[in-house]
Amino acid sequence: MCKVYKYSELYSTDFMSYFDNKKEVISDIELQSDEYSIDIDKIIAELGIEVIETYFDSHSGKYDADTKKMYVNILEPLQRQRFTKSHELGHFVLKHEGISEREQTPVANAKERAANQFAAELLMPQKLIIKAIDRMAIDYSMTWEELDTLNDEIIITYLAEKLNVSNPAMKYRLINLGVLSI
Repeated sequence: MCKVYKYSELYSTDFMSYFDNKKEVISDIELQSDEYSIDIDKIIAELGIEVIETYFDSHSGKYDADTKKMYVNILEPLQRQRFTKSHELGHFVLKHEGISEREQTPVANAKERAANQFAAELLMPQKLIIKAIDRMAIDYSMTWEELDTLNDEIIITYLAEKLNVSNPAMKYRLINLGVLSI
């Protein structure tokens, strides 16, 4: 029988506070012990945000704070769409106003970095990465120390597949957590 984890076990109290009055509902979302992919669509639905799949030539998505609508580029790979949804959700929970028009100003850049950081933590919480590394050790019949001898790309690819994110997203998350160095 699989153990069931609640999202409240994967995220810090501070992180869960981003969800304001919906934090209890989101805290109670469950993940089976053999699952590693955060259900971003369920979180978005709980927050009452409408997702519109559309086509963009030059960007991945946008969020309109006035209408609570998120637009996601359907032409991009699923893992990229998941990160885009999480990034745009970051704009929502961080209370960024209006529609981002990809401005290149210090304030706009700071908002984009904050949304990226939120998305990375949402899709790849540190506790879930540790759980996936434990699984990798079992799958490879290796200790954590032995896993450390593997090429970084092998570890990145394994974890990215488990957490249903792109390799670049996983690489940056592991760097930001201090697991990998540049």
